[in-house]
Amino acid sequence: MAYYAIARELRDVTFSISRTIQRRSPVKDNGVKESNTSPCAFAGDYGSLDVWGVNSTLSSYDFPLTLQLFSIQSGKLLSETEIRAALLPNQSTNVLDKFDISKFDFSDVVASVSYRHPISGAMLRSSADWPQPLKYISFADREVEYSVNEKTIFIRAQRPTKGVILDVERDDDEGIVWSDNGFDIMPREDLVIHAQGISGRKVVVNWYGEKEGCRD
Repeated sequence: MAYYAIARELRDVTFSISRTIQRRSPVKDNGVKESNTSPCAFAGDYGSLDVWGVNSTLSSYDFPLTLQLFSIQSGKLLSETEIRAALLPNQSTNVLDKFDISKFDFSDVVASVSYRHPISGAMLRSSADWPQPLKYISFADREVEYSVNEKTIFIRAQRPTKGVILDVERDDDEGIVWSDNGFDIMPREDLVIHAQGISGRKVVVNWYGEKEGCRD
């Protein structure tokens, strides 16, 4: 799975997100401050997102992208912001600084950027920014739906889904080349994955926190 994660980050044009959470210090009635070790936000905590683009080509590109925030548990679209990305050649460029997410529950927000690749025209999505640590997140009831048509796998999910892994029954994956693997899925997204060399073997779809069965 590391190969696919690195390949996504090494696209010639891609985006990344960083989350900053500043906790207020809870105070007891006696005035003594307590450290905040809870994964949940306190009222008054401040959270923000930074987004930057990486352009590894020798040309400049100016194009729109969309920052989306989803509720992890309900799948509801919490926020959608259009951004104009002016990416300079062969460098990284900040496209959004300190986007305020304080009005949301930080422990239930996942953020990602969708954009149309300026060269290939493909609709792509950045790696998602999830609350950390992941062990506090429940990934039950993701409602992942998928079907297989010869060498093509169609996948969608009703709720944000972490770490979708494609495999075949009995670990007999010799000669298979997946177009992508180990990816995240956001609601309102239909993914199409191609599998060269699958030769009629049954596809198994798993994801972080839950295990599914197989399809012909």
